[in-house]
Amino acid sequence: FELLNSDGKPDPQLTAALCAKAREKGLILLSCGFYGNSIRILVPLTVSSAVLEEGLSIIEQSLEALS
Repeated sequence: FELLNSDGKPDPQLTAALCAKAREKGLILLSCGFYGNSIRILVPLTVSSAVLEEGLSIIEQSLEALS
């Protein structure tokens, strides 16, 4: 997914901050894209629902902490 600022423009600083905050919580995210404002989530097809929910929860908590 892409992170944009309030003006609708790419926000690579927020993306980097999200990656760092998630890393603190044990989740590794990759930033990518032309502007460096996209997040890649590499989830195996065999992931359990519990692990998937945990990862999504960490992303949500990290975004809330940054807003």
